[in-house]
Amino acid sequence: MKRIFILALCAVWPAFADTVPGFEDAAVYADVMKGNIKVEEVLGNNVEGTFVIRGFFPKTIPDLYVDVATNHKNYPVMFSEIKEAKTTSVNADRTEFTYWMHVVVKVLFFTEHVYPEGKQVYTRPVDAISEGVLTHTVSNYTDALKTMVERTRLIPHQGGILVHDYINYVLVKPNSNSGLIRTKLKEQFVRFMKAYRKETSGSRH
Repeated sequence: MKRIFILALCAVWPAFADTVPGFEDAAVYADVMKGNIKVEEVLGNNVEGTFVIRGFFPKTIPDLYVDVATNHKNYPVMFSEIKEAKTTSVNADRTEFTYWMHVVVKVLFFTEHVYPEGKQVYTRPVDAISEGVLTHTVSNYTDALKTMVERTRLIPHQGGILVHDYINYVLVKPNSNSGLIRTKLKEQFVRFMKAYRKETSGSRH
């Protein structure tokens, strides 16, 4: 009986060993490890949107991800709609960054120029096996946007990092085009993840 118990434990142990908070769904985890990026809409209405984007970056570490995500002057190279971007401040520890961007947004037949400003705060991992967190908030457009927060967990895993990107926004007032807003935001954040992965891992998935 003891031998059967040990064999059964060994059979299930790899699954438990690979379980990471935020990646408990076995199908999602398997898909992510194949190189796919998974998007889940958690909440969506005419005032608020919340979604989670998951991916795996091979051959990289949290610090390298943050180096790419805070290299604002390189954003116009990665994204054609970003015409200009710059870091406006950075602290001595390189854990707090502010930025300014000029972005051309095209929706249906309309083109709009927007100038987002924001802050990124990096909580570094305490050791090589612990996760880091990059928290990003948009600080302007307060007439339309009550809050816009992105919390990115960077989790060392199998020679790379699992990326768990949580995005939440709340509008000042209801918007009849909220469905389109959520769709465009999801598309944009997936593009961010793909571009960051290409820069950090050389992966073209």
